[in-house]
Amino acid sequence: VRTYVGFGPAKSMNGELRTLTGEKGSKSEGETTLVFVDAAGTSHQVLNPPGKDEKTRIGKVKVVARSVELSKFAAHLGMPAIWLTSVEAL
Repeated sequence: VRTYVGFGPAKSMNGELRTLTGEKGSKSEGETTLVFVDAAGTSHQVLNPPGKDEKTRIGKVKVVARSVELSKFAAHLGMPAIWLTSVEAL
C-alpha cells in the first residue's frame, strides 16, 4: 500500500517547527510528531523530520516544502501534510 499518493510543487514558507504529543486516551497517546506552523497559523504534519542533531529541529524557520496527499489507508492527524526539502533557522 502506498502511503503518499501525490506531491504538490515546492513552496517557500516562514513559520515555526514544534512538537506535538498525542493526547491521553488517543490512539497516538504519548507519541511525538513534528509540525510546521506557518505564518497564517496553520499546522502541517512534517513527514520527514530533520535529524535530531540539526540546529533547526525546533523554533522559527524558513522552509521549502511540498504538500503531500496521503493515501486514505495512511494514518492522518487531521491537518495538511508536508515534505521538507530544506530548513533554515531564522
